[in-house]
Amino acid sequence: MLRKIKIVLVSISIVLLASCGLLPKPYKIDIAQGNKFDQTQIAQLKTGMSENQVRYLLGTPMIQDVFHPDRWDYVYSLKPGKGKAEHKRLTLYFKNGVLAQIQQFE
Repeated sequence: MLRKIKIVLVSISIVLLASCGLLPKPYKIDIAQGNKFDQTQIAQLKTGMSENQVRYLLGTPMIQDVFHPDRWDYVYSLKPGKGKAEHKRLTLYFKNGVLAQIQQFE
């Protein structure tokens, strides 16, 4: 009987603490995926650069399509433990091994 009373009291106190927002929230880690790139790197991209120069600047692309070898996709997403998720995409098009077009999506 005493054990049941203790369980009920603990349950009530947990509910009260949760309703007041006093219970600690679990820690959530930041999850980053893909190639991280920033505006300074994108500003350095110039049409006419070779594939090796682009690879040196940004690294190996996240996605290289077998059916479109002249298109490189750099994808980055960050899901922080708290806050809003961030998604970036950069698509580069090459013509004869030279950077021809740059498309940036946020």
